[in-house]
Amino acid sequence: MGLCKQYFYTMAILLILLPILPNMKLKLCFIALAASLYATAQTEASWLRYPSISPDGNAVVFTYKGDLYKVPTSGGTAMALTMHEAHDYMPVWSPDGKQVAFASDRYGNFDVFVMPAAGG
Repeated sequence: MGLCKQYFYTMAILLILLPILPNMKLKLCFIALAASLYATAQTEASWLRYPSISPDGNAVVFTYKGDLYKVPTSGGTAMALTMHEAHDYMPVWSPDGKQVAFASDRYGNFDVFVMPAAGG
């Protein structure tokens, strides 16, 4: 995809999603995540996919090369939540923020799994 198209799509997503995000902290996290994705996409291939912000806005779970990782929204080192030869993706937080559901093909087809948000 060309650089102009990437910029256009990033800006379009921001314009669509920013008005519906409930608070300023989530808006700032989304802007920072979009900017970092756009910046890394220009210089190298990025495997970061499917970010999901926790209900309290303090953490993001995302997929990287088929595994799930969690990082604080304030920044820092991402912690692996899964390490498996299967493809884990599409994390979704529980409403209370204590669990993360995700899809995985570890048994041949994509099934839904639930794990503690701290890992395990």
